[in-house]
Amino acid sequence: MSDKIDSSFRPFFGQHRLIIFLKKSIDKFDQQWYIYGIDYTILKWYIIEKENIMPFETEQYTYQKVAEDLKQRITSSQFANNRLPSERELAREYSLNRMTIRKSLDILEKEEKIFKLGPRGTFIGKEPLDAIGPKQKTIGFVLANREIFDEHHSKMLLELESKTKDRGDKMMFFTINSEKDIDNLLVSIRDKHSPDGIVISGLLTAEILKSLKQAHISVVVSGYLLYPDPIENEFNRVLVDSIGYGRCATEYLIKLGHRKIVLINGPSHQRFLNIHYGYMKAITDAGIEYNENLVLRCEKDALVDGYTVAHTIIDTIRPTAIVAANDRLALGALNACVEKGLKVPGDVSIIGIGDFDGGRISNPPLTTIGIDREALAESALDLLYGMLRNGQRSLPQTRFAPFRLIERQSCKGV
Repeated sequence: MSDKIDSSFRPFFGQHRLIIFLKKSIDKFDQQWYIYGIDYTILKWYIIEKENIMPFETEQYTYQKVAEDLKQRITSSQFANNRLPSERELAREYSLNRMTIRKSLDILEKEEKIFKLGPRGTFIGKEPLDAIGPKQKTIGFVLANREIFDEHHSKMLLELESKTKDRGDKMMFFTINSEKDIDNLLVSIRDKHSPDGIVISGLLTAEILKSLKQAHISVVVSGYLLYPDPIENEFNRVLVDSIGYGRCATEYLIKLGHRKIVLINGPSHQRFLNIHYGYMKAITDAGIEYNENLVLRCEKDALVDGYTVAHTIIDTIRPTAIVAANDRLALGALNACVEKGLKVPGDVSIIGIGDFDGGRISNPPLTTIGIDREALAESALDLLYGMLRNGQRSLPQTRFAPFRLIERQSCKGV
């Protein structure tokens, strides 16, 4: 096993989730362990494909067992009309996630046991020649300037891949971290005509968008630029209202009776500035005096940053509640409170943003703002396919995906 993964880790399986202890070496807390709740198949894909590490010794190859079972059922004619149930139905039947089912179906497709006809479904047998339709499109998902494949973008990629497959097309994944990476992507699009269009997300700069604009590529932007620039208004965009969810999280704590509410925010990027504005709007609308000393900015938005900042304020500011700009910061703050002997939510209420898996299994489970990533992906592809069919015939559109409050057990009234 590669030395990138500590040999002492132990995986624990729950409801098709894996809690895995990963050693992080990207910041000053490289000697500490953190708990991440991650979909096992996402983690496995990332480690094998992205890091070029061999599969875990503990892997059970569940997808192979499912493929064998499906072959037996096909042989015994258990499926009506020579058609398989949808991925969603099979995932529910086998109590597995859709990525595992998809890998099983890929085996059957390679063995020509089944063939897929896009939105029409998956059929048993070898694909007939007259089933071949229009040229399959390739959609690219481009992640910019991210050191790690974070949970928000991994879930976004899964949604995009699923919905692209439903259209009979395929998805490719790219990362860009330098001008050379951008140039390589543009060369691929120009010379190989692949991908046909892209959805780009991550830590986006105006320079990246200007390069894409000059290349005349069909692009949909998911998320905000790091810093505002007029160029972003020249692209179709899909967003989640970060002012809105910053305000929603703060208003929830105010309704519980809290007045001394700390905001643990991320770097001075556009999205985090929007969260700050939403927090400030909720505070002032409630008649509470705004106190800039209660707003704390982190250099990064990782768990360790929330942990460090919370340690500094627990003894000095003594807030009754904390709004964290994402669930990683919130979980870091929660750990700091517990270490200091404070009860959550008895002494301090904490709310995060993002609905990451770790918040569902924390103690206590984290109240958070959930983002509808399925709607985000659907809107992005709807805009992109419209451009691929018709070009950019109208003014660029900005669409917002919904968010919602998810009440768990980390907040209470005072």
